[in-house]
Amino acid sequence: MRTTYVQDGDLLNYTPVAAVVAGDIVFRGALCCQIANSGAAGELLAVRPSGVIRVPKNLADVFDVASGTKVRWNAATSLAALTVDPIMGTAVGGGTAADTYVDVLLNR
Repeated sequence: MRTTYVQDGDLLNYTPVAAVVAGDIVFRGALCCQIANSGAAGELLAVRPSGVIRVPKNLADVFDVASGTKVRWNAATSLAALTVDPIMGTAVGGGTAADTYVDVLLNR
């Protein structure tokens, strides 16, 4: 069997099991994705597995952009963190003690 083109990789098909809102974070296995459009459970939607997104961060955490600190997602608090939560990507902006956000290059 030869390979077959399925879709661009900037957006992937996603069917949520519960209602979601654009901007929510979901994991497909180890792949961190941002919901691209709001929708109901069972509705075919799109998720963004690449690019840079700005996310709120745990205020106590400082992300060193110069060293490429890995950013993790705490689903319970909906905040980027330095804890043992799943890795969402690499810090590429913000993330200082004075910032309320960190810019994350997804899945890198």
